Amino acid sequence: MDEDMTVDYKDRYYFILLGLFVASLTSSNYLAAKIATLGTIGGFSLLIPAGVVAYAATFTITDIMSEVYGRRAAATAVFVGFITQLLIPFYSFTAIVLPTAPFQHGYAEFLYRFFSVAPNIVIASIIAYLISQNHDIWAFHWWRKLTRGKYLWLRNNASTVVSQLIDTVLFITLAFGIIPSMLGEIAVPWALIPFMILGQYVVKVLIALLDTPVVYIGVMAIRGEVGVQFMGILRGGRDDRGVQSRR
Repeated sequence: MDEDMTVDYKDRYYFILLGLFVASLTSSNYLAAKIATLGTIGGFSLLIPAGVVAYAATFTITDIMSEVYGRRAAATAVFVGFITQLLIPFYSFTAIVLPTAPFQHGYAEFLYRFFSVAPNIVIASIIAYLISQNHDIWAFHWWRKLTRGKYLWLRNNASTVVSQLIDTVLFITLAFGIIPSMLGEIAVPWALIPFMILGQYVVKVLIALLDTPVVYIGVMAIRGEVGVQFMGILRGGRDDRGVQSRR
């Protein structure tokens, strides 16, 4: 398939993937404020933002897009995600400034915390997102060209593993170290930053390895190469023609 082909935007599967992409990306922004622990190494806790699973899913989705629809289609999804990242703080701000109903005054503090999006999370997310996602698309097609369209598992994992490392280092360092320090807020001690990077990256790599079957199934289902009842329903009842392989 030509990696720069024009996408037929009437293709409902593309919009389903796009919706899943935006939902995962949006969820990861809100969940990232919570820090979870995976255990300890040498007396230090392995810490991860709670949004790591949701965000890792975005790479799975863009890999499916890249394989089926091409580079431009995946890049379009990344751009839409970027716009979404800009809109989240705006919508959250409007929710905060709107007067609270009298019967919800008891929940005012909870609502404020729920809708507040920490600026360090937003800024770090946008920077890490743009760099890592665009690298992932580029690397995916670089490996595709190198292997002449063979070994989907290789380009899926090789592109994602490196892109996730870039994303993890940038996001953790900026969100919990550099930006809070610049804003005069409480930053995570620098001694813990490497363990946060390690913890998040280990989880992302495991997800990347586990999502390989998902990528294969997604690609084959959209192309009509496997019989998935749900995909048949999406096609409109008994229509089983599917999307033809573009290899």
